[in-house]
Amino acid sequence: MLRTHAELCRFHKSNHVYWNWWLDHFYRGEVTYGAFGEESEKRTFSGPPQISQRDRPSTLSITNIGELTAFLTFCLSRFVLPYQNEVIRPETFVMASIMANGRKISLAPTVLGYIYHGLGQVASHRDHPGQANPCFPIHYVVGWLAETFPGLYSQRPDSECPATYPALIRYAGM
Repeated sequence: MLRTHAELCRFHKSNHVYWNWWLDHFYRGEVTYGAFGEESEKRTFSGPPQISQRDRPSTLSITNIGELTAFLTFCLSRFVLPYQNEVIRPETFVMASIMANGRKISLAPTVLGYIYHGLGQVASHRDHPGQANPCFPIHYVVGWLAETFPGLYSQRPDSECPATYPALIRYAGM
């Protein structure tokens, strides 16, 4: 993952690798997906402008575990340990590789730390809390508020959202 990250930084002449570059590198081409209640369809990835095969950074041989690690790296960088500017965080590589190899990791202490830090930035902004622009996983706070105070947030009917789906799906509008 570190070699791929460094290669993408060199290729794009940047100090950071953005989410769309990461996804384009590992998952370019046809993507199969489907939302609940729809038939799965094959669609062409419509991310950043496509780069010709000759101009792409060289592809290192990646195992299935490596691909899973890349996916988990994106998820951790996007949903658990977000950082401003939508970048892949190299700090997540070790955690993602451990998770890809089947070990369980408790993400709750880290997520709670991010939430407390972000809410602290909002509460202590010197001018106005609305002017603070913290970066933290607010979707967990929204889910907790909706579960704790049912009248605060309209919940999707159970018929539309199966009980086996994660609770946050009810509030994500998916």
